[in-house]
Amino acid sequence: MARLLPGSEVLGEKASHIHYHATFMKDMAVLPFHPSAGFRLKIKLLTKGLVLVAIPMSSTLFAATFLSIALLIAASPANSAEDNMGKAKSFAATAERFGKEQSYEEAAAMMQKALQLDPKNAYFHSRLSDFLFAAQDDDMAALKEIDLAISIQKAPRADFLSTKSIILERLKRYQEAIVCSNKVIALKSVGVTAKSSYHARKMLAYYYNQRASIRKNMNDLQGAVSDLTLAIQLDPEANDLYVHRAQVNAMQKHWAQVIPDAERISKLSFRGAPVLRKREAYLLLARAHTGLKNVEKAKSTYLVAMKECLDDRLILNEAQKYFASIGDKKNADSVKKRLDSLDQDYVPFK
Repeated sequence: MARLLPGSEVLGEKASHIHYHATFMKDMAVLPFHPSAGFRLKIKLLTKGLVLVAIPMSSTLFAATFLSIALLIAASPANSAEDNMGKAKSFAATAERFGKEQSYEEAAAMMQKALQLDPKNAYFHSRLSDFLFAAQDDDMAALKEIDLAISIQKAPRADFLSTKSIILERLKRYQEAIVCSNKVIALKSVGVTAKSSYHARKMLAYYYNQRASIRKNMNDLQGAVSDLTLAIQLDPEANDLYVHRAQVNAMQKHWAQVIPDAERISKLSFRGAPVLRKREAYLLLARAHTGLKNVEKAKSTYLVAMKECLDDRLILNEAQKYFASIGDKKNADSVKKRLDSLDQDYVPFK
């Protein structure tokens, strides 16, 4: 914003055909006007705006003075910074569009351009980390970017710490990952109860599920089950949580605990549970019945699974082995024929 010092005059008469040129020297702009004016107007750029040095001016120079001030404001550092911010946001928006198209390398390149213009933007650093991680190109670079985001952001953010935890888990730095995950849960669990908003409960359930994954990789299977149970209490409609808990219980051969979670998912429609989740649920259920020596239940589960998940090779292979192990030659031979026909129909991509 331009300010006039005391003693300056600006009169309202209109000037005509006044020619001028501006010379910029570091932080001083010198604007000579028409020679007949007999003076030069100096405008100094200060941190808090433009200050017009108090020089009385004739009314004939009003238009030229106004245009000159506009020229200086357009060329001022503040406006240049605003332009950079606008360009940075534009690059970031383009990056997000690439991200939605799963073009993660292009998204990362656009976000890097945004950061060249706005290097202290914590959110931009976090999104660059996300894109690098999704591209599966350089996890160490992704970790560096999220560390920068965390260092720039003064107050701790659960989403930044969660991202770091996920990256560390993929790097198999589980102890560091669990420390981050603990911080996330401590931040997000404050005040969250069964009566809290759906979004708050769902987010906290997500973070418990994330920590369960880390604990599973650390072989803390009981701790993983505990986290998943807490997650289910917060978000009982999240079907993936039941599959995850059944998987961890199966790793411990706690077959009786596997059955209710696996049954829940196996009974859902394909709209309620994607085919991969249905397949996993059927396999877990069949293995649980096998582990508990419930032969007929295991057999019927495999038969239903083959019907529901048509021509799924993993189910067919496992079912064929199971039928052979219990001496059910008829079903074993039937499944083997189906597998052979699938092999004949298979045409490799060239």
